[in-house]
Amino acid sequence: MNRANVMALLRARRTELEALGVERLSIFGSVARGGSVARGDARTDSDVDLVASRRR
Repeated sequence: MNRANVMALLRARRTELEALGVERLSIFGSVARGGSVARGDARTDSDVDLVASRRR
């Protein structure tokens, strides 16, 4: 999965994430850096690293 795929998936789930209180969501790690399997920064089994800020 690349950054564009992750962003599309998160956008599609925006309403659900907001209902859970998520105010901000950030991607980090190889996917955030635009990692690709072809360049060797990400693998097909690489995870997607996210950090969320939630409403109190």
